[in-house]
Amino acid sequence: MPRGEGLQERFPNFTRIGDSQYYRHGQAGDAPVSATLSGRAPVEPDLIIFCSWAAALPKHIQKYLAPYQALYPRSDILLLESSMKNLAWVSDAVQIRSLRPAVSAVNDLLQTFTRDAGTDTTQAAPRKPTILVHVFSNGGAHSIVQLAQAFLENALAVAIDASLVRPQLPAQLPISALILDSSPGRADYKIGIQVVLSTIPKASKASLLQRSLATLLAHIIIASVGAASKLGIAEDIASKLWRCLNDVDGPFLLNKGASSRLGEDESNLGKIIKVVPRTYIYSNRDEMVPWQCVVAHADEARKVIVGALSEGTGDNGHIQDPIRLEGFAGSAHVAHATLDPGRYWKLVRETIDRAC
Repeated sequence: MPRGEGLQERFPNFTRIGDSQYYRHGQAGDAPVSATLSGRAPVEPDLIIFCSWAAALPKHIQKYLAPYQALYPRSDILLLESSMKNLAWVSDAVQIRSLRPAVSAVNDLLQTFTRDAGTDTTQAAPRKPTILVHVFSNGGAHSIVQLAQAFLENALAVAIDASLVRPQLPAQLPISALILDSSPGRADYKIGIQVVLSTIPKASKASLLQRSLATLLAHIIIASVGAASKLGIAEDIASKLWRCLNDVDGPFLLNKGASSRLGEDESNLGKIIKVVPRTYIYSNRDEMVPWQCVVAHADEARKVIVGALSEGTGDNGHIQDPIRLEGFAGSAHVAHATLDPGRYWKLVRETIDRAC
């Protein structure tokens, strides 16, 4: 169970468990009474991993956390904040180490299902936890990609340490459904400058000197990142996220379930692999992540899934099309819920209801 310092003034009902990491335990009580379109009981996520956009203000994040707590009061929520420093200059190794509290929180949840399965003799098969990942912009996508890598590295460390006696856990982060809000985008110099400048105070609150220095810093950051990519020193963030989110060997397209453990025979895994349903939410007015990028990434995801299924590595029988594209007309970057909250949260519920 995550432990840490309570920061009620920042995120009420959440506990700080690490740097830019917060956890909320679901409240015991009756299940929500809402029904799905099919008329069956709605799916409640056991865990919602919420990955905010870079430099998002707490008051803006709360506009999403509050509806989640109202819709799914019994669900745990793991909040990962994103920062420009992690996108620009903090090394992957440092970031992955800093995510250990989040990895421990997820593993603690998974272990409760392992323990419950061992004590409940009435279950034909243990119920797998339902984990929804909700990502905003490339900042949020970066957070979940880093968490997935941290989760995998932790599994490797546990597997080779014979002194650790723990219930077997999956090697990959077990994602049941994925929502990509205003993500992913391609590497673009001008857009990169906009992204950096969006993290500083608005013109009315910043002096001319501050804005000039921020603009200069933005050019230095984006130029340095671009140069490092061209020289082969480091892959640019946008390209990395694009690749990882559609990696057939990663956790974002296929959910290999609890049986996908390190050292286990993979010859029979195709029988239990499920395609992770995902919903892309985008806008024709998004100046940071053009809609063409989102549509192109979705098309690529479909092709990768078809290739995986044709090779017999997965099963998509439980849903018609795992990829859903939902365009909003006129909304700004990560502001689609503000434009049409009813439609937005309906999409969230429907994505969860399709969870694998």
